Amino acid sequence: MQRGGIPEIEEALGAPDFQDHMHEVFAELRERAPVYWSPSLNYWLVTRFDLVEDVLRNPDDYSSHGAEGAYIRRLPPEVIESLEILPYHFGHPGLIHSDGTKHTALRRAVNPPFTPAALTPLADDISREAAALLEPAQRAGKPFDVVTTLAQPLPVKVIAGLLGVPADALDRFPGWSLQLARFFTGPLPVPGIARDLDNALVEWRGFVGDLIDQRGAEPRDDFVSVVARAIDTERMTRQDGIAIVVHALQAGHETSTNLMATCIYLLLAHPAQLELARSSPRSLEYAVEEVLRYESPALNGRRTATRSLELDDRPIEAGDTVVVNIAAAHRDPAQYPDPERFDITRRLTKADHLGFGRGPHFCLGASLARLEVVIALDEFLRRFPAATLVNETPRWKAPRDQRGLAELRVEPNGTATDSSCPNTVTEPGTTEWSAGGK
Repeated sequence: MQRGGIPEIEEALGAPDFQDHMHEVFAELRERAPVYWSPSLNYWLVTRFDLVEDVLRNPDDYSSHGAEGAYIRRLPPEVIESLEILPYHFGHPGLIHSDGTKHTALRRAVNPPFTPAALTPLADDISREAAALLEPAQRAGKPFDVVTTLAQPLPVKVIAGLLGVPADALDRFPGWSLQLARFFTGPLPVPGIARDLDNALVEWRGFVGDLIDQRGAEPRDDFVSVVARAIDTERMTRQDGIAIVVHALQAGHETSTNLMATCIYLLLAHPAQLELARSSPRSLEYAVEEVLRYESPALNGRRTATRSLELDDRPIEAGDTVVVNIAAAHRDPAQYPDPERFDITRRLTKADHLGFGRGPHFCLGASLARLEVVIALDEFLRRFPAATLVNETPRWKAPRDQRGLAELRVEPNGTATDSSCPNTVTEPGTTEWSAGGK
């Protein structure tokens, strides 16, 4: 079938400064072609809220299994043959990449530690960790980077504690996550980056496998022990367990890091909204939900069409990759009045947006992310009531499936801002291209 792209859209999707203008690009797509085949990206891009929600709620037609494998298969055959674990890791239908009865069974096995009731006892520990991280910056009274001071280390500490990862390993898995983000960044996979990720996954999976074996022999009150018990009772395979823990280590801190920093940025950039957020704990919760709509950390969700079908009258073939764009859906005027306005008085709840997904693959760690972000926001706002942005222009990271700040410098005592800094930076080893997603 002939599939032609729109030249100006293709150019915009591949532009180095795409992150700076992505909302304008997605608005044009939502208007002109809400289900759009991109020849350069080799997938369908869905941008309208109702269509995005339809795909996410319909795993029978749009499977979570296969999209990453299709991307990996775009590597040269000799490169694929040289990889030790990468194709297998993303080809294995574990919790994230399975549907139907298998997904339901795996989800049921690992869900208990992530329920709101199970997470409530962590609140005091999270508050103490946030206070300990912010106290040196408060004492110094000098401009500091919220990302490196609070937003990166706090979620790492929290997810490591919940999972049962030893303290001496805390510095390792953010680096592994970076390799993952680097690989799924460009329109085509890069052989050298594929090999780097393959090496990281060998180490990552080896670490997790050893940890599962340790907890199987000596269980503790942590998530890895839950996984080890499920393996022992044959509720999941060992490979299922390794994949689940690897993903939890990666997603369990990355989403919270990005959400936390973006919350602080948007509130400081909108003083009237900041004052509303300070007014009550419930208002602060509404602020987090509006951030999840306005600048969701998760930009996209990848699915694979299980059969030939039509979506908004566009013919999709079996095996096609379909990428639902959360960022575009969240700026859909048919769903949200005046969607370009950041406004916490919308009083959104978790059911009013797609920030943590929709349907059977709704994010396992959503309650944890909400808990730690609200606590961290409260701690930051109490300690720095006069904080202002050093740079008003955000510096977004480049990976295509994430929306997160590379840096967020604040002046704790409220000085004038400087809007001279560039918008988009590139993480070491990544490209500046950004669109679509994992």
